[in-house]
Formats: sequence, structure tokens, C-alpha cells
Amino acid sequence: MEEALREGEQRYRELVQSSPDAVIVHRDGMFLFANPAALRLYGADSIEQLQGKTVLDLVHPDDRAGIALRLEQGQAGQRLPLREARLVRMDGQVVPVETVGGTVYYQGRRAVQIIIRDITEEDRDLIVRELQKAFVTGAASAEAHLAAKSGHKIPVYLTGTRAVIRDKQYLIGMGIDVTERKQTEERIAKLTCLYAALSRVNETIIRVRDVELLYYEVCRIVSEECDFPLVWIGQANGEQVVPVAWYGPAGDYVKEIKVETKGELGQGPTGTSIRENRAVINDDFATNPATSPWREKAGRYGFRASAAFPLRRRGRATASLTIYALEPGVFDTEQVGLLESLSADISYALDALDHEHLRDRAEEALRESEDKFAGLYSSMVDGVALHKIIYAASGEAVDYIISDVNPSYESITGLRKEMIVGKRATEAYGTINAPFLPVYARVALSGKPEVFEVYFPPMKKYFAISAFSPAKGQFATVFQDISERKQADKFDEDTLHKFNVIRSSTHMMSQLIDDFLTFSRLGRQHMSVSELDMDALMRDSWKELEVINPDRNMRLTVKTIPAGHGDRALIKQVCINLLSNAIKFTKYRDDAHIEAGGYADENEIVYFVRDNGVGFDMEYYDKLFGVFQRLHSADAFEGSGVGLATVQRIVHRHGGRVRAEGKVDGGACFYFALRKQDASER
Repeated sequence: MEEALREGEQRYRELVQSSPDAVIVHRDGMFLFANPAALRLYGADSIEQLQGKTVLDLVHPDDRAGIALRLEQGQAGQRLPLREARLVRMDGQVVPVETVGGTVYYQGRRAVQIIIRDITEEDRDLIVRELQKAFVTGAASAEAHLAAKSGHKIPVYLTGTRAVIRDKQYLIGMGIDVTERKQTEERIAKLTCLYAALSRVNETIIRVRDVELLYYEVCRIVSEECDFPLVWIGQANGEQVVPVAWYGPAGDYVKEIKVETKGELGQGPTGTSIRENRAVINDDFATNPATSPWREKAGRYGFRASAAFPLRRRGRATASLTIYALEPGVFDTEQVGLLESLSADISYALDALDHEHLRDRAEEALRESEDKFAGLYSSMVDGVALHKIIYAASGEAVDYIISDVNPSYESITGLRKEMIVGKRATEAYGTINAPFLPVYARVALSGKPEVFEVYFPPMKKYFAISAFSPAKGQFATVFQDISERKQADKFDEDTLHKFNVIRSSTHMMSQLIDDFLTFSRLGRQHMSVSELDMDALMRDSWKELEVINPDRNMRLTVKTIPAGHGDRALIKQVCINLLSNAIKFTKYRDDAHIEAGGYADENEIVYFVRDNGVGFDMEYYDKLFGVFQRLHSADAFEGSGVGLATVQRIVHRHGGRVRAEGKVDGGACFYFALRKQDASER
């Protein structure tokens, strides 16, 4: 086995020694082997001369960063694809070459083998062939590269024409420097790849509904389409910038660096992009002082330039898309414009996804609330019926249709739901005129509830009825059979107490249903956004509440309240609900002190209402803004459990947020924030 291995190595060595291409083997950049062609290419007499230098020492300074990255990739076992570079011979001459490489085992240990081809002669051969062609055919042309003293290859367009002068044949040639044209072609190629990336990203935005997956796909598409070695997205978390997605062959760089939004580590492109909400271009790591904390690591990966673009949520930069390149100054005005369009599209997608998630949560909360309401509606001991008024052409109410009834309605009246729902009242009850139509029409028209007791001859029963209007032209009734009480000669104390409980329960249920229907309509109500004088809105709301609480010893202190933007009617409802909440939970205080104010930060305006009431336990905070959720008993504090849920729903519709702080017997403070509007939104 060992003998066969030695024979194989000997055959390999003989093949390499006779190869016309230069072959070197190195480990960690130190020369281990060079065949004769490599020694000739480097201008060395022996391997010992090369061993006094590293591979990078014999690379043109402008190409060292890229070759350094290839050395690391080769040492890690990666295949090294074909690439052009410039070598510096021992005598200082610069030679353009092509290189390709991979991993080999040399003297029992892993090393990197590089095959190098001098491409100077390729252009010479091309020129020679075209000259010969011109002598034969009379004319020829070709594109080739001429080497400058610096080693840089200059693209030229060569033309040759055969001419006979004094019986001698001559070749008249002309060369045109096409560097500018080549640069234009390269620029167009780069823009084309960016257009392709932009198109693919937009297709992904339509398809992907998850932010993390969207981020990864964006990095992958931009890196693949434009051949960038690294594209990553960093999310601001306090002052830290946390990598959340990256793609490219140099992805390990992200794991080695630390980026912030402030301080020295916040002055680079990524941190500045998030902090200042703008695109930041780094033309050269080697000369840009702002990138000095990352210069050494960037150099090891071959990075020469980078660009960072803010990703915004509701106009605020919360993350950055950062792109790296292996050449300096590659991000020109046109590329930056396209990449800014890309970041704007991603930002729009983030806002759309946030809106979808918020809408989904709101719809889920509404479904849960409707389920609770349906359960409450079905389990009530009181009869409930929903109706719609029928009007004549003259506008006069002439009848009403029974829209729905609960199970208790059936047991109290003896009428089955399937027999009466959808029918006119006159048909359902067998009467000439719709029962109690004048009262119900008045309620449906004015929206003001009415409570009354009445005898209904078709059923030979007395009813206590509460009527209210959930929408114009509609009314609902909550009722109980009070026939036994009416038939008694007089009330005794116990009966009177029960009757009062029934009336109170009926009124509470009426209010509960009314509040819930109002809450349900909030999601569909049209909003008319304008600038709001929040100070005046808060004071007006307080005056209305003072009128209906004349016996309370309470006072409101209004601190500075900045103006805001929103639907005036809806935001006033928020103010009324929060102030009412404060009034309710301070009713056991001899001196109820309520405070209102606000302040502005970078992207939003925060308003608050604080009280010195009974407070609440923060352990149950998650129930605070839920529909029908109460943290205190109904006996101690009245209410339907819908007020704070209404506040949250209105604020969410404005793109804002709500929160609260409280302490048992230590008061509470409720906050709601509305986002600022820029000039384009006004």
C-alpha cells in the first residue's frame, strides 16, 4: 500500500515538473513547492529564493486583499475558481496571470496547490494571428490587451490594413484605447444585475409573508445576482446591531465583527445608516477612517468597499442592508439609486407585513369577542330580540321585522325562532298594528334607549322592556315577564328588591350590547385624519364628564399636551374613555386627582392619563385591554368591560400603540401613542 502511494506521488511529481503551467504548493501562504515553470514565472533560481517570501509578497498591492481571501478559502478546503491577478516577479516586473487552485496533501499534511498561467502571451498570440490574417486577406481587426509598465492591462481595439509601397508590402495598424467603452459595458452589466435583483426581490415580497424568510431571500438574491461576496441585514436592538440574515462566500465575517448604532462602533456604514436613516457609502476600507475598527478583518476577507441602506418601519430605520465589494469605489450614483429603491421596496413590504399581522390580531380579538358575546347572548335569562323598522314611502314607520331572538325569548313568549325570524311583527304576533311601534320607532330614530312596563294582550302577560338602538333604523329589546308581580295586590319588600335587580340587569345588558356593537363598528368606520388640538380635546372631554358626575370631588391637571394627527371623533372617544376610566376607579377617593399630558419623541407623540385610584395588579396586565375582561368586580365598579378595548382598537387603527402601568391601591397611568406625520402624509 505504502509502495503504491509512493509510486503515485512520484508519477504526480514527474507530471507537475514537466507541466508548461506554473504550479506552486503553499501552506498558510508559505511556499512549499514550485515547479520549473513557476520558478521561471517568478524569476527565481530555486525554491529557496521563494521560501524567503510569502505568496502575498509576490502579488501586486492592489490585488492582495482578494488573493488573501482566496488563501483562506483554499486553506479551509474550498475550490478556488479561475481568477485573473497580477504577480510581481523577483525583479519587480508585473505579470498578468490566471490562477485556479484547490486542496492537496503535501508531505502528509493538507496544503493548497495553485496552477498559474501567464496570460501576457495570449494577447500577443492573438495580435500575431491577426497580423498574419491582415497580410493574407488585406485587413483584420481584433480586441486585445496591452500591458502597461505597471502591469495593468489596457483594453484596445486594433485594426490592420495591408499596403504596398514601392513594391514592398507593409501593414498599417492602429490601436484605439477602449477602456471607457469597457467601463461602460461593465457599468451596464452591474446595473443589469441590480435590475434583476430588484425584480426578483419584488417577486419575493409578493410571495413571502414572513420577515425572517424575506430577509434571508433578499440577501441571497442580491449576492447571487450581483456576485457580491457578502450581503447581510442587521437589526437594531437597543444600541446593538444584531445580524439576522446574511448570504455570500464571506459570510463568516458577520460572526467576527461587532456593530453598534452609537459610539466608535456606530460610526461605520451600518450603524450610521440606522442612526441617521440614510444610505451610507464606504468607497475604500483602506482610507475611510470611520471603518478603522473593522479594517483588518475586512482586509482578510478581501473587502475594499461597502454600502449600507436603511430598512424602515413606519418611516423609522430599524435595520440596515449592508453590501460588500472586492474593489474600491464600485458603488456609483446609479447603483446607489437602484439599491435605495430596493431598500424602499423592502421597507414598504415590512410595513405591509406589520399591518397584516396587526389586522390579523385585531380580527382574532374580534372573533374571540364575538364568540364571548354570542355565548352571553345565548345564555341570558332575559329575552332578547333584534328588529329592523319598516318605513312607508312617506317616511312613516309602519311595521318592523324580527331579525333574531335568543333562546330565552322562545321560553318566555312560547314562540319558536324559526317561525318568527324574518317576519313582520304584525304577522308574527297576529296583531293589526305592530306592538309598541311608536316607542320603538322613536328609539330607532333618536338612538336614545327607553325602559317601560306594559301589558301585551295577545300573550296575556306583563313585560318589563328595555329598548335601545344598535344602528339607525334598528332596535333591540331586552325583556322579562313580570306578570306574577303585576297580579299581586301590592309589592312586598322582597319583590320590590327583585324587580329593581331585574331593571338594573336589563339596563346593564342594554349598555353592554350597545358598547359591544359600537366596538365592532370601529373596524369599519371611515377615518378622516386631520391635525388635532389635543389639549383642547382633552379639556372638552373632561367638561362633558364633569356634567354627568356633579357630586364627585375630582379635579383634572393638564400638563403640556402636543398637537397630534388623527380622526377627531375617534380620538375624542379615546380621551373620554380614559378619563371616564380614571373617574370610575377614583370614586372611593375623597380627593380624586387626575392628570393628563403628553410628550414627543423621534417618531411618535405619547399621551397619558394618570389617576390616584385603586390601580391594578400588573400580573394581570394581559387582560387589561381585552373585551369583557375586568380586573375588578362589577359590584365594586360599574362598566361593560369594553372601554379600554375600544381605546386599543382606535389607537391601533391609527397605527399607534397603547400601554399601562399600575399598582394595587397606588393608582394607574394609561398611555397611547400616535405616530408623527411627515409633510407627504398631510
